[in-house]
Amino acid sequence: MSDHCLIVFNLLARRSKPAPIQYTYRNIKGIDLTDFDSRLRSSALFTDPADSPDKYLTQFETTVTTILDQVAPLKIGRRVVEFTGAGTHYTRVHGP
Repeated sequence: MSDHCLIVFNLLARRSKPAPIQYTYRNIKGIDLTDFDSRLRSSALFTDPADSPDKYLTQFETTVTTILDQVAPLKIGRRVVEFTGAGTHYTRVHGP
């Protein structure tokens, strides 16, 4: 004798299409390296470098980003990403 019962049913559910995610990227492969090098060498990083490491780091980030915006502007992409239930789990590695 068993205390288990078999339950059979049909489930009608609509799966909504996942919304696309938006991301930004640069076409790094399309950069003219000679032009990029020329712009970098004629920038303040080489002609008037900052006098402290912190200021130089800020100058570096600003200069390189400005040049990249000129030679490889940011583009916006969209992609639909679907997650399946299989293999989706979270594991706590550190902490309480």
